[in-house]
Amino acid sequence: MGRVDFLQLIDKIYNGEKNIPWRKLSPQQAKYISSLLRDRESILRIFTQEEIGKNLAEELHTFLLKDSKVPDIVIDGVGKFIDFKKYLGLAAASGAGEAVKQADEKLRSALSE
Repeated sequence: MGRVDFLQLIDKIYNGEKNIPWRKLSPQQAKYISSLLRDRESILRIFTQEEIGKNLAEELHTFLLKDSKVPDIVIDGVGKFIDFKKYLGLAAASGAGEAVKQADEKLRSALSE
């Protein structure tokens, strides 16, 4: 497989392409693509949005309580109506998803140069 075709294949893989023409690849290219697939999957598995949201919810809640200038009694009262941990966890999960997306784009961009 030629250099330009190989680089286009790398880009397709980072965009989620599953059909890889293994027989058209040289042994070195096949080894690189295998490594690329493993690395991409590992990176995406490490950073699951739900897990990050779940782990950070408690930490963010504790930080909010310590950093807040609002009296604890007010936060406790509002906390009866609003589940701060839930919403902080959702915000952390959303931010983690965006971070993974940007990291994936940067990796794709760096590998295609």
